[in-house]
Parts: sequence; structure tokens; C-alpha cells
Amino acid sequence: MHETPTGIRTQLAVDVVGIEGPVHTDEIISRIRDAWGAKRAGSRIQEAVE
Repeated sequence: MHETPTGIRTQLAVDVVGIEGPVHTDEIISRIRDAWGAKRAGSRIQEAVE
């Protein structure tokens, strides 16, 4: 997921905030991680989302 183009990650984050906002960054990371089917969000995923 961390190698996904920034534009796609950005749109996913915008979608999460649009539906659930206001929302903490940790929750955005969790939602995107779930969308990718990842069991955890390591530092590379967290940095990519932030």
C-alpha cells in the first residue's frame, strides 16, 4: 500500500473524512489498512497515509 500513488491514497483519506469526519489520523490509517486487507499498519503505511 505504501507504494500506491499519492493521489489514490489521498482520495481514500478524503473519502474517509467525508463519511466519518471529523476523524483522527489513526482512524484514517485503520480504514485504509482495512481496505487493503492489511492486518497491521507498519511505519511505512503510517507515513504514507500521514
